[in-house]
Amino acid sequence: MDKKFLLKAIIFNTCWVLWIALSVFFGYLIAVRYFADNILIFIPFSLIFMAAGGIAAFFAYRILFKKTGKESVGQNAEYDSKANNKENSDT
Repeated sequence: MDKKFLLKAIIFNTCWVLWIALSVFFGYLIAVRYFADNILIFIPFSLIFMAAGGIAAFFAYRILFKKTGKESVGQNAEYDSKANNKENSDT
């Protein structure tokens, strides 16, 4: 596995987990400040923040992990040549 890809994936997933935790925290702060009589109202606010984060994460994933056609063809060609060499050495 490519180290650059692995590093990006770890950072991306860490940010996503932090966003979920912050969504719950910010939802709680809004509920305490504006709806002190019904604290369970923080759930919809948290879900709104999580949905916004999910949309942002989708577009960030599309930008950070996009593959150009040339790179994917080159990687497949390298894999195919290794597979062909292995088959030829067996016979």
